[in-house]
Amino acid sequence: MAEFEASKEKGSSGGGSPSIGHMTLQKAVELGEYKPEVLSKYNDWNLLSKHGQLQFIRTGLRNRKGQLMTQYASLFNVLNYSQKAVELEPKLNHILDLVRQVDTDEEYYLANYV
Repeated sequence: MAEFEASKEKGSSGGGSPSIGHMTLQKAVELGEYKPEVLSKYNDWNLLSKHGQLQFIRTGLRNRKGQLMTQYASLFNVLNYSQKAVELEPKLNHILDLVRQVDTDEEYYLANYV
């Protein structure tokens, strides 16, 4: 807690919102980023071999798919779903479309990122 307050004091030089910290390649992948064009913005990315880059891509894909499935389950388990099915169905379908896109991207990167 003291570390957070100390970093908050260092980061605040006036108005505006406090800094949320430094984003790293590892954090981005944990948050579900997997596209090389996004990951290449981090300096560490360029230091990795193609194999290392592919491992980060695979981890990002797994994380993103897991996040989407969790979001789907949360939305599906909304109280009174039967009364809101018309409102929620397009949202659930959109999440499933995103999962299918992640699956397609995974196939592409596994086949072509060598």
